[in-house]
Amino acid sequence: MSAGGRAMFVGDERNVRLTGEKDGKVSGYDLELWHLVVQRMQQVRGVDVQMRVVSVDEAHEAVRADPLAVALGGMAITLDGNTAGEFTYSYFHTGLDAAISVPEPTTDPLLFFSPFTVTVWITGVVALYLSGHIIWALEHPYQPELFPLSYLRGVNEGVWYCWGVLSETGENDLVGFPARLYSIGWTTFTVTLVAAYTAQLTTILNSANLRSDVAGLRDLGGSSMAVVLGSDGERFVRDHLPSVAMYGYANVTDAFGALERGAVSACMADATTLEYLADSSTASIRLLGSLLSSADYAMLLANSSPYLDRINSIVLDLTREGLLRELNVKYFGKAFISSIGAKELDSPALTLAAISGVYFVVALGLALAIICWVFIKCCFCC
Repeated sequence: MSAGGRAMFVGDERNVRLTGEKDGKVSGYDLELWHLVVQRMQQVRGVDVQMRVVSVDEAHEAVRADPLAVALGGMAITLDGNTAGEFTYSYFHTGLDAAISVPEPTTDPLLFFSPFTVTVWITGVVALYLSGHIIWALEHPYQPELFPLSYLRGVNEGVWYCWGVLSETGENDLVGFPARLYSIGWTTFTVTLVAAYTAQLTTILNSANLRSDVAGLRDLGGSSMAVVLGSDGERFVRDHLPSVAMYGYANVTDAFGALERGAVSACMADATTLEYLADSSTASIRLLGSLLSSADYAMLLANSSPYLDRINSIVLDLTREGLLRELNVKYFGKAFISSIGAKELDSPALTLAAISGVYFVVALGLALAIICWVFIKCCFCC
C-alpha cells in the first residue's frame, strides 16, 4: 500500500460480507469500511492500492512477506502465537448461529384468547357482571327509567353500560355522583385491560409468524445441517452436535441454498452472514437468535507496519462518530445489530398477578362510591 504498488489483501473469499469480484471490481462490507479508512488517511500521498480476493491463509502469508500489506474481510482476532502480524482494534463483533426454516403459519382459532390466562378471563367476566350490579344499585335512584327496579332489567342495563365502557361502543350517561365515582375506577380498569390485551396480542401474533418446532440448539439433535467445509461452524457441529447429520459445502452461499431448498434442516455459519442471506431470501428463514461463539473482526497488519497506529485511530473515530454502526446497519439491519446475543422473545399469557393493580383501582372506585352513597343517605336522613 504505497507508491511502490504494494497490495492490500482482502480476507476469506467465502465470507458473504465480501461479495467478491464482479466485473473486475471488489465490493462488500469490508471494502466499504476500507474506503472510509483510506479517506481518513489523506496525509498519505501516492497510495496505490491493489485489491485481491484471497483465502485467510494466503492473507496471513502476504502480511508476513510484506510490511505494507493489510488483510481484512475474514480476519477474526486470535490470541495464539501463529498470527502473522498484529490486529487493529476490532470493528465488528459476531459469532456462530444457526438458521432454520420457519413453517407456514397455521390457523389457530384459540389465538384470540391467548394474551390472558384462564384466570384473568374468568375474573374479567366476573368483574363485568358485578360492576353491572353496582352501577344498577347506585344509579337506579337517579335514573329509574334507564335503570329500572326490576332485577333482570336493571342489571341488564348496568352490565350493558359497563360493556359499553369496555368496548367503547357508547353507553348511557350517569347522573348520580356515587355511580360516577365507581365509573371512574371501572373506566380506568377497562382502558388498562384493553391496552394490555392489545399489546400482548400483537406480540403473540408476531411470535406466531416466526414460530417453529426448533426453539434452541438442543432441538437440532438428529436433524441435518449444512456447514462450510473447514469453517468454525463445521468444527462446532462436530464437537457439540454429534447426532446431527452434517453436510459440507464449499461456501456459505451454497450451504444456505441447501437450507432454502429444504435439503437440510439448518445451516450453521457466521451470524451476520446468515442474517444477510435470510434478509435477501424469499424463503421463510430465521436465526435461532443466540450466538454460539464469539468472534471479533479486525484488520491484520505486519508487526512493522507504519499504518497500524493511524488505522487504529481511524477505527476509534469511526466508532465514536457512529459511522461504523451506520455501516453495520446498512448491511445487516438495525434490529439484528441491536439484538446480537439476545434470545428469542418469549410471550407467555399475562397472569392475574401481572395485572392485579387494575383491580385495586376498581376496588378504590367502589370504596369511594360506597362512602359517597352513605354520606348522601345520612345527609338526607338528617
